[in-house]
Amino acid sequence: MAQHQTPRRATRQRGVILIALLAILGVGAIYLFLKQLNASQLRTSREQITTAALAQAKEALVGYAIAYGDTHPGPPRPVHGYLPCPDPNGSLGVNPEGSSETCGGTDVNAVGRLPWKTIGLPVARDGNGECLWYAVSGAYKNNPPTSGQMNWDNNGTFQILAADGVTPLTSADNPAIAVIFSPGSATATQDRSSANAPVCGGNYTATNYLDNDTTHGINNADIATGQFIQPHEHRDADGNVILTVNDRMTFITKDDIFPIVMRRSDFAAQVATFLDDASAQATLGGFSVFGTKGTGNINCATMTQPDFCNNWKEMLFLTQLSVTSSITIDGSVQLGCNSVLIFAGQKISPGQVRILAADKSNKANYLEGTNLAAFNAPIAHATNFSGSSAFSASNPSADLVRCLP
Repeated sequence: MAQHQTPRRATRQRGVILIALLAILGVGAIYLFLKQLNASQLRTSREQITTAALAQAKEALVGYAIAYGDTHPGPPRPVHGYLPCPDPNGSLGVNPEGSSETCGGTDVNAVGRLPWKTIGLPVARDGNGECLWYAVSGAYKNNPPTSGQMNWDNNGTFQILAADGVTPLTSADNPAIAVIFSPGSATATQDRSSANAPVCGGNYTATNYLDNDTTHGINNADIATGQFIQPHEHRDADGNVILTVNDRMTFITKDDIFPIVMRRSDFAAQVATFLDDASAQATLGGFSVFGTKGTGNINCATMTQPDFCNNWKEMLFLTQLSVTSSITIDGSVQLGCNSVLIFAGQKISPGQVRILAADKSNKANYLEGTNLAAFNAPIAHATNFSGSSAFSASNPSADLVRCLP
């Protein structure tokens, strides 16, 4: 009788063992699931922190630029638009860690840690705990300032590329003027052990934080080339990761700054003062051909706003009328004009291009309609000039005109 029970007991035991094994496997699967879930949640949390830090840094830098003329009355160049230099070394004393310093030569790009203290932020870190990095175009850095003009046509020098290393995320007519980086975790070739940054930790060697994509030939630490590539991985034929670019970034263009500058209540007043300056109108006798473009055709030193003049005079056009005539301003006819002074508005896109010197010597890239048809140097083709008297941010491309007796 007992011999007949043994197989049953064995079967029951095997069943119990199987259930136990299934339970163990189930617990293991649940553990792995939770572990993966926690890893995913951690990754998402880090990404959210990084996104917020990059956005906050961009907002602070844009705010710095649009208020630059208020906070830096000069000299030199107390106008809006300038961005701070990076923190290059975290030196103590006058320029503690997180402070902007002089960076390189005139119109030379610069890279370093984000100067969080200078732009009024607490220490700025990404989701991996690394402090943010920052590159600024030589055309926009404040120390030393650009040798060119700081106005809405001032282009940056940085090109942002998608992960494929080919697709541009910035245009030739609106390149980035600054880039803010989240360096992420160190890759295999990066050494962050040497520490001379007591707050942020780590060091100030850009190649230890910003990645080099040797496959695409784009090095995010190389500001001379001015090309930066978005995060991605390269894999071999077996699917193994052989190179990682984990730099996340956000960027700033002139279109992030000047639409806000032109909405400032004082900008329209500055343009009006510039056009109505008696000194300017008195010295414009020698300005009878197109294009100041930073040359000596206008003596800005004698004007009420010399710095505004130096940065915005390339918008001016002057032509003589063949006979004393009239022009139309704000829809009303103004008589007794011997010359017409025009402040060309913001370029119209697409169509007008103001990148190269050849672009800037072409009146069609500044004037439109009857003003373009009538303008000629030194004598106008016609007298049917028209435009507005005051700048309006709602119509920034409108030509502003003055009748000069």
